[in-house]
Amino acid sequence: MQRDPRWHVLDRSKIVGHVTQGIIENSPVPVLLIPPCYEETLPWKTVLVPMSGEPETDASLMLAIQLANALDLKVNIVHVVDSATQEAGATATGRYGDQAHHEYPQRLNELVASACALYSSEEMACIEGFSLVRGDAAREIFRLAKQRDASLIVAGWHGRFMTGHAQVLKSLCQTVSAPVLLVRPAAKPAFKLKVGEEI
Repeated sequence: MQRDPRWHVLDRSKIVGHVTQGIIENSPVPVLLIPPCYEETLPWKTVLVPMSGEPETDASLMLAIQLANALDLKVNIVHVVDSATQEAGATATGRYGDQAHHEYPQRLNELVASACALYSSEEMACIEGFSLVRGDAAREIFRLAKQRDASLIVAGWHGRFMTGHAQVLKSLCQTVSAPVLLVRPAAKPAFKLKVGEEI
C-alpha cells in the first residue's frame, strides 16, 4: 500500500497556538478547524462522522444529521476498532479474532439508533453508509475521508486538545484536506440529592 505523503511524523506541540487552543477548549459552541492541507471543495456533499460509542461522538452524529438535512448532505459513519486495544483485553473477555465482524456491527447499530433517538426516519435518511474498520484510528479516518471524498469531518471530543483521544484529532488536523468540526457535548447539570423537607 502506498503511503500518502501527507501522513508523516508530526510535531503535535505546534499544531495550534495557545490562543487557538484556548478558543477550541473553551468555546461553548462547535469549532471549525481548517487544516494546513485544506483543499476547498464547494459545495459540500458528504460528511464523515467517526463514532466510538462515547457521548461525545453521539453529539457529533446528532449535529452532523442536522447539518446534512439543512444543507442536503450525505452522512458516512466510521468506527475504528483499535487492534492493539482489542487484543490487550482478549483473554479477560474471551474475545476471538474476528469479533469485530460478529458483535460490533449490531452493537454499533444500537449506538447509532441511540444517538439518533430524537430524529425521524426521514431525517436519518441522510445516513449513506457505515464503515467498520480495524487499525490506527487517525490513519483509518484519514483514509476513509479521502475514499469517500468527505467535504467535512464532524468529530466529537472531550474538550482538551493535548490529552487523551485528542491525539487522533491532532493527527487528522495535520493530514486531512477537509475541515474538521469539533463538537463537545454540552455539560450536564449537576444532580442535587434532595432529602427531608426539600423533597
